[in-house]
Amino acid sequence: NGCTVIAPLVCINHINSEMPLVDFVINEVIDVQSASILPEVRSNLGLTNDALIIPSDVHDYLMEIGLLNQDQFVGICGGNIMNEAHLEQLIVTLDSKNTKNHTASTFYFHEHVVCILKMNAANGDTWYDLIDSLPSIKTLHGFDADYNFFTNNNAARIRCKNSQSLITTLNWYATSKFTEENCRYIDAYQWDDLQADFDPRVFQAFVWG
Repeated sequence: NGCTVIAPLVCINHINSEMPLVDFVINEVIDVQSASILPEVRSNLGLTNDALIIPSDVHDYLMEIGLLNQDQFVGICGGNIMNEAHLEQLIVTLDSKNTKNHTASTFYFHEHVVCILKMNAANGDTWYDLIDSLPSIKTLHGFDADYNFFTNNNAARIRCKNSQSLITTLNWYATSKFTEENCRYIDAYQWDDLQADFDPRVFQAFVWG
């Protein structure tokens, strides 16, 4: 699951840049940077090529090799992706750094990692970009009527021009991932923090800035 490496690398490029990331840099991360670092991560952790990589292990490795610093860590958020209050806490954490600084978050949900980039628009508004290195057609259907144009080989960049738009996008992202079995579980059980590890609504986000 190269997404566990791609997402933090995109975040690193974003928080170290004075300008918003251009698409070329994101493509460079996906095609070049991650391709060289992913085997190193697997080797360092003693994992086989098809083994699941834990996002926090990747962050630790990136700090070991100097691509991330502990003082860049802002916080960790998690909870129920369908609970607006839980997502609002993520936004508060993204916004907690000095407004002149870029912040970014890796966002782990359903064994896939995307990243959220926070930036300040020229007019003073705050924008958020959701970058998915391996989006599903089902997810992208909601953002383009001609969804057959997209393939699973293309990364997606979805711009949200305010925090409510980001929350709505993450809600849509979640529902596009839920299986029928997930939906039955959600209908049958209310969210319980003590059972979060087994709940299909659980997400985890690491914020850097």
